[in-house]
Amino acid sequence: MPFFYGCGSSDSSAPAVLSADMDIDTLLQQGEELYSQNCATCHYGGGGGGQNPSLFTSSIVKGSPEGLMKVILHGQRGVSMVDGRKLNGIMPAQAYLNDVEVAAIATYVRREFGKVEEPVQPAVVSRFRQK
Repeated sequence: MPFFYGCGSSDSSAPAVLSADMDIDTLLQQGEELYSQNCATCHYGGGGGGQNPSLFTSSIVKGSPEGLMKVILHGQRGVSMVDGRKLNGIMPAQAYLNDVEVAAIATYVRREFGKVEEPVQPAVVSRFRQK
């Protein structure tokens, strides 16, 4: 039976959208803090466990920013195959996070676990939400 913990709530002190690109170091710093508050309860240090897949080997983490934003904002549920393992869990939607917070988490996760250098900017998150 799948289960999930309630995830942390957003501070929302950051503006929802910035007009200029954010500095990568700021995104990474905020992303690390937000990851520990909102994601680490289930994803731990990125290695996964139980019904939670490893973020180090995740094609979603290493793929397009849109794929990761979709999972962060809309969640994911049901059976999936990850690294040859059949998983049946629930990733709750994190739509309460604002665009800066989603961009920071996505940038941090992609850099820390996927070794993807390109940051995700809040404006990209904003455009994705509007689709």
